[in-house]
Amino acid sequence: MSWIRNLPSLKPSTSPPLHQEDRTVNSLLSADLNSWETTLVKSLFNDADAAAILSTPLFACSSSDIRIWKATIDGTYTVKSAYRICSDLLLAATPVRNNLSWNTIWNLRIPPRI
Repeated sequence: MSWIRNLPSLKPSTSPPLHQEDRTVNSLLSADLNSWETTLVKSLFNDADAAAILSTPLFACSSSDIRIWKATIDGTYTVKSAYRICSDLLLAATPVRNNLSWNTIWNLRIPPRI
């Protein structure tokens, strides 16, 4: 997996130690997740990899994650926005163009069930 931004390959060149192939980046962080476990990083990686890892800045988590739907301005999911994305993808993949204006349909003042 690519994760070291300061290396050309974005991957460590050090082979993982025996029985530690499943180690995650999270296991290289201190308990508060705000700093690297320097001794551990230096013991697991060669000098170049360790230096690249330890120079990678860590940022404190200021808030919890939230879901954001990029297709709308306010970030909330709507069926209408998902439909527009699907329609755009279908129209881009279809050589025959339809003359029907979808905006006209969406802007009709009719009950939602229709």
